[in-house]
Amino acid sequence: MPTEVFNSRRSFQIWKYTVGHSQLLLRSTKSPDFPTRIDVFFKGVKEIHLPTSFTGLSITEASQADIQKLCILQTHPSMGSDLKYLQIQGVGFLGYVMALIVVWHEDSGEYDEPSFFAKDNIL
Repeated sequence: MPTEVFNSRRSFQIWKYTVGHSQLLLRSTKSPDFPTRIDVFFKGVKEIHLPTSFTGLSITEASQADIQKLCILQTHPSMGSDLKYLQIQGVGFLGYVMALIVVWHEDSGEYDEPSFFAKDNIL
């Protein structure tokens, strides 16, 4: 059974992708309905298949076989067993991210303030 990593009904968007460190940041900004922002951070990203913005975010660890059904590119066996196959679902879409880790943080930061994950030069 897939392991749920994160679940939210809020709207998210791809906020930043850094090629050099293969890092992806998804963000849900503050709104009248939500007084906080949420950052979801992926490190060691190998593949991404997501819309640029979406409503709802459910992340579950899935088996390689499950993700193979979604992947446009065929993964190579030498990519490493440390990769997590993360199924990403929202309203009206099903996608994936293949990465080493995924973590999230909720805070009261403003729209243009750096991410919590930027504090230690992670992002």
